Amino acid sequence: MFTFLTNINFNMQYMYRSRKFLTKLILLINLLLIFEPIFANNFEKNKKDSEIINLRSELISPNRDFYLLGPNDVLSFEWGFDNEEFRKIYKVDQDGNLFLPRLRKVYVEGLTIKELTLLLNEEYEKAIINPQIIINLEINRPIRIYVSGEVVNQGSYEFSSTSNYTVSSLAQPIGKDFVEPTLFEAIRAAGGITPYSKLDQVSVVRKLSRLKNGEKIKTEINLISTLLDGDSSQNITLYDDDFIYIPKSEFILKDQFLQSITTNLNPSLITVFISGRVRDPSETRNIKLPRATSLNQAINVSGGIKPISGRIEFFRLNSEGIEKRVFNKAANAPIGSYKNPILQDGDIIRIRSSLLADLTEIVGEITKPAIGLFTLEALFD
Repeated sequence: MFTFLTNINFNMQYMYRSRKFLTKLILLINLLLIFEPIFANNFEKNKKDSEIINLRSELISPNRDFYLLGPNDVLSFEWGFDNEEFRKIYKVDQDGNLFLPRLRKVYVEGLTIKELTLLLNEEYEKAIINPQIIINLEINRPIRIYVSGEVVNQGSYEFSSTSNYTVSSLAQPIGKDFVEPTLFEAIRAAGGITPYSKLDQVSVVRKLSRLKNGEKIKTEINLISTLLDGDSSQNITLYDDDFIYIPKSEFILKDQFLQSITTNLNPSLITVFISGRVRDPSETRNIKLPRATSLNQAINVSGGIKPISGRIEFFRLNSEGIEKRVFNKAANAPIGSYKNPILQDGDIIRIRSSLLADLTEIVGEITKPAIGLFTLEALFD
């Protein structure tokens, strides 16, 4: 009897332990099912990040074929045989299609010219022996570039050009008279850089072809080397839908900004608005000034400040909103300092009126009629 009870107790303990083990196992499986998507997403993210790093040098490389076909591109074809039916100019329609002999409608939007060349050679080989197709991009559509960050005017900019960009199925992409905007030109279109632009960390994000699932690659470019050393490899060619971001420095990069004056990175002239108690006869005036002009220099160009004037108000629209400064005029303030900033396109300067100046104007308005009467009386006498 004791043995029997002992066996029952052992079996119950075994079953209890087994139940606890099964409970823990089920809980572990559920946790794995819950976190599996997170692990998978992190894996994919790390995988994509590593791909981006590996593709950085390729983004700068002039030998990569990044131009993606789209509506309004005009193509011509050269063939390995002479046939009037095939010697035509073809335009990509608004749906991204080409209508080609024998193949009829072919969806080409989002393909590179090299990818389209390989695709068409494969298709035409089914009916033609060794077609040897060569595609020429005769006219490329206007492209749009997005510029953000520390530039004067963030936004989307359109560029137009004509080209003769040739790619064969047997060779790497060959550019011939292919005109596309460069990084410099996109920054110029956005009004140029500011004294805070970090040109050694310019980011460019680019979309790949649809055969690569439209994935994007990113690179970081050092334009300082272009400014200082003439390294033109950093001034890369841009393509449709490229996104440019220039980060902001916490401090004014005065030397870098002054260095940019010797290049065409910024427009040669800027427009600033000056109003208030300046000697210029107009109440408000827009003046054109050379780039890198300081606030004090702009005031001097407008004739200087009238006597018994008040403080200076300075307004600037930047990526973070409207910046406002109010300060007393400091004639000896260094260029680029808080009270004598290097001006940018669209800056506003207003010279306030002082209390004494206001009183003087009020007295003038009151006494003006009396002075007029006195003068009239003297005339009759």
